[in-house]
Amino acid sequence: MRNIQKLIAFVFVFIACSCTTDDTFIDSESTVVSKNNNANATQGIPPNNMPVYSQDELIIQYKPGTPEAMKASIRVRHGINPSLTIFMQGFGIYEICRCNNQDIEKWIFPNGTIGIEPKKGVIEDEIDGEAHGVGNVDYEFTYGFEVDNPATGTGADTSYASYIKPANNGITIAILDTGLATGLTVFNDGGGATQFLYNAADTAIGEELSGWDFVNKDANTFDDDPNMHGSIITNQIHEALEGKNIKHQILPMKIANKHGKISYFNSICGTLRAFEVADIINMSFGWYNDPFGDFGNTIFENLIETYTDVIVVASAGNNGTNNEEILHYPSSFPQPNVISVGSYNEILGIASAFSNYGSNGVDFYAKGEEISFYTSSVEGTSFAAPQIVIKVAEIIDLDIISDLPMVDRVAALGLPVTESFIRLRDRETGEEIIDPETGTFTYMDTVYNSYIPIDD
Repeated sequence: MRNIQKLIAFVFVFIACSCTTDDTFIDSESTVVSKNNNANATQGIPPNNMPVYSQDELIIQYKPGTPEAMKASIRVRHGINPSLTIFMQGFGIYEICRCNNQDIEKWIFPNGTIGIEPKKGVIEDEIDGEAHGVGNVDYEFTYGFEVDNPATGTGADTSYASYIKPANNGITIAILDTGLATGLTVFNDGGGATQFLYNAADTAIGEELSGWDFVNKDANTFDDDPNMHGSIITNQIHEALEGKNIKHQILPMKIANKHGKISYFNSICGTLRAFEVADIINMSFGWYNDPFGDFGNTIFENLIETYTDVIVVASAGNNGTNNEEILHYPSSFPQPNVISVGSYNEILGIASAFSNYGSNGVDFYAKGEEISFYTSSVEGTSFAAPQIVIKVAEIIDLDIISDLPMVDRVAALGLPVTESFIRLRDRETGEEIIDPETGTFTYMDTVYNSYIPIDD
C-alpha cells in the first residue's frame, strides 16, 4: 500500500456526485456546523472512536479445512456448545459468519463466567503448526463513525427488488456501511427505479437477493441511519460510474446499525462475504489502535492477505492525527491491496484540517469537503474514499494486465504527487505550529513530482 514515492499522493478528483457523513455535516439553509463535529476543535487530540470491548465474546478463525467434528470438540473444550442444535447446560453459544467460508465464528460465553483476556490467551496457546484447528482468535468490540450528524434525508421505501440488475456485468463494488435507501430520489429516474444493484441469483446464500444485512440478519439492506451514510456513498460511486459509462453493480453490505455503531464481528463477516463476490470494497469506517487490542495480526488482516485480488479502499479517519503514530484500521493495514484515503481542501490545496495524515500512513487525498447532497453538504474522509474507488474502477475497466500494485496504478494516471503538504505540529503537544511573524499555520514544503514508482 505504500509504494509510491514512499510518500502521500494528492489526488484532485472532480466528479459530479453526492457524498456521505464521516466528519462534518453542514446544513446549507442554516449554515450551522455541529460543534461535536468541528474538526479544528478535535485536531491533534487522542481519538474518541476507540474500540469498546465485549467481556464475554471472542471471534475464532479455524484453519482452512478443519473438520466440523474437530470444531465441535474445540468448542466444547472451551465451554461452547458443540453445534447449533445441541445445547449443554452452562455452555455458551456461537454464531458463524454467513458466508461460503464457514471458518469464522463468534463465541458468546455465559455472562460473568470467564475473564476475556485470560480466555483468549488460553485459546492462543493451543494454536500450533498443525494443518487443522484454531488459526486465530480476536476480541469482539464495537466502534462507530466519527460523527453524530443531523439527518440528511429519508428514504422510507425498503423494497429494493426492482433495483436489482437482471444480470451482472462489469465491476462489482461492495459498500460496507449503513445500508442503502433506494427510496431516495437520487436512485430513481423519471421512469422509476434505476437497476444498479448486484444480482445474487448465482451466488446467493439462502434468501439473498443482492447484499445482506449483518445487523438484523436478513436480506433487506435498508439504510435506517438518519444520516444516510451508506446511501450517500453509494450515490457518489454509482452516479460517477454511470456518467463514465462504466458497467458496474453495487453490492450493499449493511454492517452498521441505525445509530452508526458497528461490531467487529459484523465487519469481519461483511468483509469476508464481500471478498467472495466483489472486485472492489469501499470501507468508509474505522477504529483506532489501543494498548489492549492487537490489530497487527488479526482475522481481519488475514482476510485481506487471503483475497489479494480484491481492492480495499478505506477512509483514513477524521481525528486530524498522524496514522503512523495512532494507527487507524482498516486503512492502516499495510497490504498492497489496501488503499488509504484522506481528505483535502480544494480551495487551499492542502489536507483538510480534520483529515488524518501520515507520509506512509495515507496513500491519497481526494476531495472530502463541500460535498453536496440535496440541499446540504457533507465532509469527511468517508466521502473522499469513494472517489478513489471510482479511479480504481476506471483502471479495472480498461482490462489491462499489470504487475504493479493498484495504489501505483492509481498514481500513474498522471495525477499530481506531493511529497508533503501537511501542517507542522509540535511533537510533544501535537498542536499545530503557528508562524510568529505571520500568525498563520506552518506547512511543509509542497513539491509536485512526476510519478516514479520505487521498490521497497
